Amino acid sequence: MSPGRLAPSCDGARIPLNNNDQPAQACTTGSVCMGVWRQALSAKREVVEGVEIAPDILEVNLPVALLLNTQGLAKSYGAAFLFRNVSLSIQEGDRVGLIGPNGSGKSTLLEILAQRRDADAGEVSVRKGTRLAYLPQESHFAPGETVRGVIRRALELAGVPEAEWQAREGETLGRAGFEDFDADASALSGGWRKRLGIAEVLVQGPAIVLLDEPTNHLDLGGLSGWRSCCRMLRSLA
Repeated sequence: MSPGRLAPSCDGARIPLNNNDQPAQACTTGSVCMGVWRQALSAKREVVEGVEIAPDILEVNLPVALLLNTQGLAKSYGAAFLFRNVSLSIQEGDRVGLIGPNGSGKSTLLEILAQRRDADAGEVSVRKGTRLAYLPQESHFAPGETVRGVIRRALELAGVPEAEWQAREGETLGRAGFEDFDADASALSGGWRKRLGIAEVLVQGPAIVLLDEPTNHLDLGGLSGWRSCCRMLRSLA
């Protein structure tokens, strides 16, 4: 290793480099930091007190994680194709809208992405450890299950520690506009069932949320609660 050759790492430390301009020790953030090194080494170096230093990088385009990827998806009923050769990828931070006429297969495609329905051809790959949540067009709940019970079931499914349930359910249901947490979920109107379905999905803090016409049945108050729940999603992830 050539002494005095340093590059900034993304955790603020300076990492010594070997003769091949590669890090001579590990960075706490792992392989992602390689993007910082590559950019630092391509920049003009400065010499400070006889030590050659790659300048700090103020703006770094770190790799974006690929969460979901599909290749060549197809679905047909009889001889008629709903869709075919559908290939797409979803990365962290993406917001994707699916637009098409009634009967074109939008809901079917979402169910395939959520791995609730099989495609006739192609494959869906989800990054290991990625939590995915799906909201269908119509939300239905078992008779006798309370609003609180729906949320607690979702929290348990997401592996949230039981000690956090009360705070999570209170914040989520409050923002969605619920006052009676012990109401029978199956007896709610269509609009309130939709609100509860949205809350059930978002309280899990998923990395990917698949929403099938989430604003159906919502009045102005419901739309306001929906936006509030969406703003809360990042803090719950």
